[in-house]
Amino acid sequence: MIPGCLLAEFSSEIGLGGDYTNQRYSALVLDTLTRDTTARETEGRSFWSVNLNQEWDRTRLDAANNLSLSTLSVRDLLDLELEQDLAASLRLKVGGEGELRWYHRALPVAEDSGFQRNYLNNAGRVELEWQPSDRFEVRLKERLENQHYTAPDSLYYDYLLNRAGIAAGLELGTLSSLDAGYDWSARRASGVDSQDYQDHSLRLEYSGFPGAGWQVRLAADASRRSYGDPKRSFREGCPGVSLGHDFNSAVSATVEDELRLTWYDAPDLVYRNQALNTLGLNVELRPTSEITLRLGPAWESERGLQGTAPEDYRETALKAGFEFMKPGRLWISLDDRLGIRRYLQGDSSYQTNYGFNELDATLNWTLLTTRVGSLVLDGTASIAPEWHADQTDDLAVSTYTLQLKFAF
Repeated sequence: MIPGCLLAEFSSEIGLGGDYTNQRYSALVLDTLTRDTTARETEGRSFWSVNLNQEWDRTRLDAANNLSLSTLSVRDLLDLELEQDLAASLRLKVGGEGELRWYHRALPVAEDSGFQRNYLNNAGRVELEWQPSDRFEVRLKERLENQHYTAPDSLYYDYLLNRAGIAAGLELGTLSSLDAGYDWSARRASGVDSQDYQDHSLRLEYSGFPGAGWQVRLAADASRRSYGDPKRSFREGCPGVSLGHDFNSAVSATVEDELRLTWYDAPDLVYRNQALNTLGLNVELRPTSEITLRLGPAWESERGLQGTAPEDYRETALKAGFEFMKPGRLWISLDDRLGIRRYLQGDSSYQTNYGFNELDATLNWTLLTTRVGSLVLDGTASIAPEWHADQTDDLAVSTYTLQLKFAF
């Protein structure tokens, strides 16, 4: 770049969209009878997004604002970030973000949402990145967030959340790296002391390519969260491993296993020491450059560390996926997870054994491209029914979003 030269890029989006959520479940009536209940949440909205990127000398500025007017509320989200190269190996990022949401109650017929609390969220952040060589970098970061409700209570409460951390990355060789980090966070809730906490977390991850077509990832996380009530204070350890192999350009397979161990300071029937393990095999087929197919089994189990409990279960599922991508034109993604969950105590009063099917779909379709901009249709769908041994425990949740936007 020519010294002193200013480069600016401006982009914008306008659009219309809507969200719909539907829940079906059984509710207890007169202590002994049940009836089917349906809970719906609907929201239609219009929005306008503006993005500005400027760059001159060793300074960059990114600004983005999203204004949304819906059938329930007015919402504005602003994000700013300034990046400055202090030296050849030293970079400073300073940013801030703010979100305001106000529920106008102008359309009572559309007020089917249970959450209608006006709030203001704002945060400031700073990050210092030091990269003395192409193989090694260190990042220091700090973020302070404030959440405020106009009518706070014990469920929706004001808080101040501080997060700080340090992370380092080292390139060990060709396509191999080692990453480590430490994060500290503390939350202070206004008028709800039981929600105050301090959290310390460590993470270590290695990723590499040990041989032709092979990929391996080893990770370990450890954390400690302390509340005023020792019953809620806990430690967690999360080791994980992933091993993948590309047989050729069209076929690959990956095995992943993750274990989460949780220990409470004062365990009881609610806050219990437990082990959660997830294991899965994913086979990926790419018959063409535009189509990807995924298929594989998955297993999950949860066990108490102090004997069998009503919550303990084993879960077996089959995952399948389809993805079609034509860059700049069309992206379709479908993922389905069909399985059975069985509780180790068959007569558990916690829940009954059940089968489930979790279907997720995503669409991004560029309908029209002109010299001015492009017209894009975005949509998502999530459908998750459960079929229990006791039909009164049956549950079905579905969520749909759709938006039409013009980007220019």
